[in-house]
Amino acid sequence: MSYYGRPTPVGLENMGKLWNNEEKDLLLNEIKENKPHSEIARSHKRTIGSIISKLRTISAELHLDEKKTIQQCIEITGLDMTDILDAIDKYEYNKRTKAVAAENKAKLKEKTLSKHVDITSERSIVSKHVDHLHELRCDVNELKKDVKEILRLMNALYDFEASQN
Repeated sequence: MSYYGRPTPVGLENMGKLWNNEEKDLLLNEIKENKPHSEIARSHKRTIGSIISKLRTISAELHLDEKKTIQQCIEITGLDMTDILDAIDKYEYNKRTKAVAAENKAKLKEKTLSKHVDITSERSIVSKHVDHLHELRCDVNELKKDVKEILRLMNALYDFEASQN
C-alpha cells in the first residue's frame, strides 16, 4: 500500500519512502556515470520527479551545509544552475519557516504555561470569594433567625399589651 492507502504501482515500490544514505550515494554515482533519469528512477523504484527532487535537495544541502560552490553542485548533481538556485531558495525558506514555527510553538507553550499559572491563581481567588460568600450566607441566615425572633417577641408584646387593655 502507498502512503495514501492506494495500491503501490508496479515498479514504484519505494515511492513515498524516505531515502537512506546508501540510496543517495548510489544516486550520485549514477549521475556521475551520466545515466538518464528514467533509468535511475527504474533502478530506485521511484518516479523521475522523485529523482529530480532528491537531487535538488542534495544540491541545496551541499551548497548551504557543506559550503560547496554552485559549480561543484552542478557537477555533483547534474542539475543546471537555475534548478540549484531555486532549490537553495526553497531550502532556506523551509528552514526559516521551521524556525519560525518552532519559535511560535515555544511561545505558545510559554503562554499556555503562564495561563495555567494565572488560572491556578484565579482559582484560589475564586475559592476565597466562594468561602466569603458562604460566610455571608451564614450571617444572613443568622440575621433572619434573629429578625424572626424579634418579630415573635414583638407579636408577644402586642398580644400582652392588647390583653392588658
